[in-house]
Amino acid sequence: MIDEKYTSYARDVIDGKVVVVCQYIRLACQRYLSWFNKEDRYFDTKAADRVVKFLQLLPQSTGKFAGKPLQLQSWQKWVIYSIFGFKHKKDGKRVVREVYIEVARKCGKSTLAAGIMLYMLTADGENEAQIIFAANSYSQAQLAFTMSKNFISHLDKKGKLFKTFRDQIKFPSTKSVMKVVSADADKLDGLNSSAFVLDEYHAAKSNNVANVLTSSVGMREQPLMLYITTAGFDMTNPCYQLRSTYIDILDGKLQDDSIFSAIYTLDDGDDIEDESNWVKCQPNLNLTVTSEYIRSQLNKAKNSPLLLTNFKTKLMNIWCSNANGEWIGSNYINECTAKFDLSDIMFSGCSGYLGIDLSSTSDLTAISLMIPLSDKYYFKNWYYLPEVTLKEGANREKYAQWKRQGYLNITSGNVVDYNRVISDIEEINKVIPIECISYDQWQSTMAITQLTEKGFSCQPYSQTTGALNKPTRYMEIIARSGKAVFDNNPIIRWNFANCEIIEDNNENIKPVKINKDSQKKIDGVHAMLNALGKYLEQPQYDNTITGFTY
Repeated sequence: MIDEKYTSYARDVIDGKVVVVCQYIRLACQRYLSWFNKEDRYFDTKAADRVVKFLQLLPQSTGKFAGKPLQLQSWQKWVIYSIFGFKHKKDGKRVVREVYIEVARKCGKSTLAAGIMLYMLTADGENEAQIIFAANSYSQAQLAFTMSKNFISHLDKKGKLFKTFRDQIKFPSTKSVMKVVSADADKLDGLNSSAFVLDEYHAAKSNNVANVLTSSVGMREQPLMLYITTAGFDMTNPCYQLRSTYIDILDGKLQDDSIFSAIYTLDDGDDIEDESNWVKCQPNLNLTVTSEYIRSQLNKAKNSPLLLTNFKTKLMNIWCSNANGEWIGSNYINECTAKFDLSDIMFSGCSGYLGIDLSSTSDLTAISLMIPLSDKYYFKNWYYLPEVTLKEGANREKYAQWKRQGYLNITSGNVVDYNRVISDIEEINKVIPIECISYDQWQSTMAITQLTEKGFSCQPYSQTTGALNKPTRYMEIIARSGKAVFDNNPIIRWNFANCEIIEDNNENIKPVKINKDSQKKIDGVHAMLNALGKYLEQPQYDNTITGFTY
């Protein structure tokens, strides 16, 4: 008869006595309990207890629990029991080889992974073990690896048991090594992993790294492949596809007992404002993350669709499409739209910042003049296309109409005539002196050379997420607060409507085309961000607006 402590969490979930969980955890617990009745395996209580005891000896190094041993919660013990408890009767090897843990931020998944990997390095009985930390970026992979280093620094203060380096830890007694690796799949050849953790898998754009890591465990008798993540934005990426497979296993549509998954999220239809639901995605609620903190983040998010999407994915662990995370709603763009001319008296004595986004063929070429005036930011855009685009492409009818209305400048031939663009910039400068021209370096060398020769100050503006983060966030703020004024140009509104937001691992954001659709042009937005971004680099601007500070 199995001791109740190994089944209590799962039974409490099934009975609904103590634990509030989502449908996926309920299914996972049902599956877990059914394994005790399978004839091809047994539950190794000593092995399960050994891992739990090992992890609870590890000293924490940060937060309010710094200096205290790690205290595993009931759901974390259940995860460990699932991974390390079940063994095949035929050879005594672990049943579970592949593990997927998806839970909201601040629930200690990285700490749990770091502890498990340290156990795999030192106590799993594997000679010449090779433990790998990987992620979509090297910096992300280092987070859990650093936690393992911190554990070791407290356990082995004199360095007698471990040899610690910047990106690896050696355990000489078994000739084993733990290391963090680059996210570049081409540099991962030659690995012979006994265990790996792939962190924040939702950010992966391809399966390349996962495939290399998976193939690297082929020579090991009982490897452990651990995927840990929060929910993400892209439901076409490898993580979501893998997640779908795991859910099919939980539903019984597929059979693979080598796989264990724990997905803590809200159920369909759950109200994110109902605090009784939060424990479903935050099993460490009021332990490592407080209700007060979540409540404060929710209150901030209510005023911004983008922030709300971030809240849902990171703190509620709900997968969202980018469409649900609309950057700036059309209502705000419409409210900020007004007709004005550069010759208006209010601009007398003003100067501006010009952003340009050049193209050669089917994309729009856009220039945007941003004029800071008092507490408002005025944006006037000009657009250019070669005449060939009026004869082909999905947008040709739009373009023809905008040409007739005077919103779109058509140049002869099959490429944009940069001489026309340069001439227009010179005319703009006669009315509103241009402080600086900021540009995307793509396709810009010839035009920028000419503009520089004509005396304009031209400075490149990086199109990376890190560089565009500040003007992107600032544009949202001034648009939603009514501090932005957009020229009454339908192409501007179309460009904004075509934008969705992507985010890197450092929470930097930038707009991209919805679903990477080449027909959804956003060149005018990029031109505006180039102008705004360069202005924000200047020391004179007021960086506080409507309660937001950068």
